Amino acid sequence: MTTVSSPRCGGSIAAMGATALGYLPPLAGAILQEAIDVAVILNALRALHVHGPRKGRPALPPSKLHVLKTEHDELSPILERVRSTADRLGIVPPDEVAVELADLNELLREKLLPHERRDDAQVYPAVARLIGGDDPMAAMSRTHREIQHLARLLSRIESDFPPEGPDAATVVELQRVLYGLDAVLRLHFAQEDEIYHTLADAA
Repeated sequence: MTTVSSPRCGGSIAAMGATALGYLPPLAGAILQEAIDVAVILNALRALHVHGPRKGRPALPPSKLHVLKTEHDELSPILERVRSTADRLGIVPPDEVAVELADLNELLREKLLPHERRDDAQVYPAVARLIGGDDPMAAMSRTHREIQHLARLLSRIESDFPPEGPDAATVVELQRVLYGLDAVLRLHFAQEDEIYHTLADAA
């Protein structure tokens, strides 16, 4: 726990200090905090390793694995949209940035975030019972909260756009958030797929 929390704490304090002293504008400070959180989450997810169910415990039914895989496949275009939107923001006119981000935010609100909430409420408790131990899905649930937080940040930035669209500095900050969201989502989905397949393949 110390190896994860200490770097985050030190980085957060440094970011808050720089913001308080005026070296970072508030939005840039918020983006830096997100980068720190993303780094911590990526480290935690890389360290997560799940063994198959204990002897005598049931495995994940193949039918359930198929459902979970299908859900990920259906969400894959949204992940591609996050990355492509980040790539495009630097080349489209400012007034089109608002449209690009509004479309993406709608996808996140209507498709991705409900999926993450359902996973936390329905899938993760069942998976945790198969794995056993004390809150084995805690790191994955923490990632859900970070995904939701990044989505809220994107929505808030969009709502603050002036009529003519964002300036160049805001576009750069938007790209940082989007690339961070892309990295977390891709690793998170890969970890979920690995966990589900491990539990389904266990004898």
